[in-house]
Amino acid sequence: MFVLQRSLPVRSQIIQETEVETFGIERTINSTVDLPTTWQSYFMEDGHLTSRVQVGSPVTMRLVTLPPAIPIEEEIERPTFEKKDLDWEDDMELYSKYLDKKEELKADYAYYMRKHPELKAMLADFVQFLLLRKPTDTIAFAADYFSSFSSNIPSTKPFLESAESSRYPTNSLNPKIEHLMKILS
Repeated sequence: MFVLQRSLPVRSQIIQETEVETFGIERTINSTVDLPTTWQSYFMEDGHLTSRVQVGSPVTMRLVTLPPAIPIEEEIERPTFEKKDLDWEDDMELYSKYLDKKEELKADYAYYMRKHPELKAMLADFVQFLLLRKPTDTIAFAADYFSSFSSNIPSTKPFLESAESSRYPTNSLNPKIEHLMKILS
C-alpha cells in the first residue's frame, strides 16, 4: 500500500454568500488488495477544510458556515544570544559526561566484539594483509578490502583480485615482497 498526494488547482467556493479562494489536495491510497481510493480536499488560506469529496462516491462534504477569521499574529522576534566558547576539557561536568560516554562506548564495542568473534578474525586478516602489502593510501586500501564484505556493493570475485598484481605500490624496503607475490600468484 502506498499513498500519492498532489496539489489541485486553486478554485473559488461560495460559503454563506461569500466567495472564498481555496486550494486543494488530492490524496490517493493505492492498495495491493483493493481498488485505489481517492479524496479531493479543499482548504481555506487559514487551513479550514471547506469541502471533501471521495472520487466515485455521491457524498460531498461542504463547509456550511464561514468560520471566524483567525487573526494573523505578528511573529515576535527571537532574542539572539552570543555563542559562548565551549571548553569542555576545563568544565568538570562536561568532562565527566565525556568520560562517561567514552566508557559506555568502549563497553558497547567490547560487548559487540564478544558477541561476534568472527569480527576479530576478520580484523586480524585485514591487518595481516595490510602489513604484507604496505599501501601508501591505507584508507583506499581498507575501503577496497572491506568492500567485498558489503551487501551494498556486489562483488563477483572478492578474493581472486588479491592474487593479481596490486594497484598499490609495494614497499621497496622489504625484498621478500616480490617473493611473496610470486607465491601468491
